[in-house]
Amino acid sequence: MKIVGISGPSGSGKTTLIRRLIPELRKRKLTVAVVKHCPRGFDFEREGKDSWRFAEAGAKAVGLVSGDRLAVAYRERQIRDWKVLADRFFPGVDIVLVEGGRNLKGLRMVEIVTGPAASGARKRDPCRVALIVPSGRGVSRIPAADIKALALFIETVLPDEETAVKSHPQRRS
Repeated sequence: MKIVGISGPSGSGKTTLIRRLIPELRKRKLTVAVVKHCPRGFDFEREGKDSWRFAEAGAKAVGLVSGDRLAVAYRERQIRDWKVLADRFFPGVDIVLVEGGRNLKGLRMVEIVTGPAASGARKRDPCRVALIVPSGRGVSRIPAADIKALALFIETVLPDEETAVKSHPQRRS
C-alpha cells in the first residue's frame, strides 16, 4: 500500500488533481481510497440528527448505512501513523491519497505550488516527494497538466509504506 498526501494552499487545485488522478490510477488496475484532512474538525451529520446525538452522547464510533454506502466516524485523539490508519480502514487498497495535511508528520507529500513559490527555491522537506507546478521548469517537478506522469510516479517510483518505513524510520511520528 502507498500513502501520499496532496497538499497546497486553499484553492490551489488539490481536489481537482485528486479527481483527475483517481481514474488514471484505476486505469492501471489500482484501487484508490481518499482521506480528506480537516484540520478544523468536521461534523459527521448535521446538528440535531440522530448520528450527531449519538456522537455527542459519547459514542466512540457512529455509522450510517444505506443500500450502497457505509460511513463510519470514529473519535480518535490524533492520527499518528498513517499506515495503521490505512490498514485499519482501507484494507486491500493499493493507494490512499490524503487531501491536505501539509503539516502532518510522516506523510509523504506531493505539493502543489503556485505563484512566486512555483519559481522560487523551496525549503527542503524529507517528506515532500514531488512538486506539482504550472510549468515543468526547475528541479524535480511534474507539470500540473501531466496527470499520467504523476500516476506513473506514484505507481512505480514511490515505494510502498513498508519499504518507506524501513528506509526512513526517522520520518515516522
